[in-house]
Amino acid sequence: MTARRPLSSRKKLVFALVPVIVLIVATEAVLRVTSLGHSPIQSVKLPEEELGLLRHDEDLFWSLQPNSRVPFKSITMTTNSLGLRGAEVATKQPDEMRILSLGESSTFGYGVEDDQTYSAFLEQRLREAMPDRNITVINAGLPAYTSFQSLMYLKLRGLQLRPDLVLFYHKVNDHLPTYIRDSKNNVIGMNLSDMQRYASRRRRVHRRLLNWSAIYRLACYRAAYRRIMDYQATDTAKMYDQQMLYAARPAPGGLSYPPRVRREERIQILEDLVATCRANSIKLLIIHPSYRPSKGHQCILLQFARVNRVPVFNAHPVLHPPGVPVDEMFRDSMHPSVKGHRHLAEALARFLLGKPERD
Repeated sequence: MTARRPLSSRKKLVFALVPVIVLIVATEAVLRVTSLGHSPIQSVKLPEEELGLLRHDEDLFWSLQPNSRVPFKSITMTTNSLGLRGAEVATKQPDEMRILSLGESSTFGYGVEDDQTYSAFLEQRLREAMPDRNITVINAGLPAYTSFQSLMYLKLRGLQLRPDLVLFYHKVNDHLPTYIRDSKNNVIGMNLSDMQRYASRRRRVHRRLLNWSAIYRLACYRAAYRRIMDYQATDTAKMYDQQMLYAARPAPGGLSYPPRVRREERIQILEDLVATCRANSIKLLIIHPSYRPSKGHQCILLQFARVNRVPVFNAHPVLHPPGVPVDEMFRDSMHPSVKGHRHLAEALARFLLGKPERD
């Protein structure tokens, strides 16, 4: 009887791997056809996303649909071919003074017509004051944008518009919880700040594995969810519940989430903003925003502007003038009314022209 030859090490390895591979393939198949491999929590759509005004943007998370005309209640919101609100932006002329207005939904002009935003009013006022100058104000404000998103817009696309001056209007959205983002935001994204989420998109191997492997997705989802649960016990979550800032959007799972821009990140963003403008010979004006419930106060924004000698315009006294009912200046808790936008533009024009405030 001929003795059997012992299996080679290679064959032993192959036979040992076969059941492992079968198990992995079976697990992948099960996860793909069931809900087990899905994110346990997911962002809901932003209001503007539901209207079809927003589109997914690989660099900025989301941006405005170009060449759109979207009715909203009693107004119509339109965008140009660049996906910015307002008229088309022509090639910059040699004698043109161009202002790029960056900001959140107040800058975008939530609830007002295209020509009723403070950017549109500002262009009108400056042209009236300087009829011999060719002045253009480009409204690059977007709903739910943070200071990080506007900074990245400036660096990736705004510089191509060749602005002479940048207006920067950001505050409340930086403090919003991480679930207040577009519907592409799953549990992994909700565990990351805007800056961290942007950095994670550069990890190509990680992203490919997330797209390809349900097992890898499940492991990442579970790890991110555990970190969110751990966050519930932190002093930050206990002391400051960001869910209150956006009551119209209930938090997934009733949980608390980290802010979209952390305190130390905001300083980095402002430093990068200043450096970018200076490197491109662009003047910068930081606007300290004001909202319906706002009170006059000192904050990181004002401290940074003072220390770094950056011009700052305080919108609070403009949007909360003595003797004027707050209902006239704001259409809701956050967004200026048409009157609020007009007052803001007039005060900005006086500031830029170097004229003193009126009594």
